[in-house]
Amino acid sequence: MVQTLLPIVLTIVVLLVLAGAGVALPTLLVDVIGHLLAGRPDDVEGWCYYGNLLDKSGHQAEAVEAYRKALILKPDYTECWKKLGNLLERMGDINGASEAYGFAAS
Repeated sequence: MVQTLLPIVLTIVVLLVLAGAGVALPTLLVDVIGHLLAGRPDDVEGWCYYGNLLDKSGHQAEAVEAYRKALILKPDYTECWKKLGNLLERMGDINGASEAYGFAAS
């Protein structure tokens, strides 16, 4: 069973804050998580978390890909379907958003 990236992420955040990475933290965190996921391709929660980070840093297309990777691994991941639906709706893909919301509700 693949463990979540959360403990690693929290450690990285603490170290970066202590090092004074403040402004560069979001970009650096996205890069680090992307690198970690390359070695942990089955980390469902990691991919959904990565999608959220990408979305919040303005990389919507990449966020969609990350959410879809999580959903391929765990098709019944309701929270990830909701996040994908919200993102697709903001991107103007109403049909895609509706489909994602439908999977979230089932």
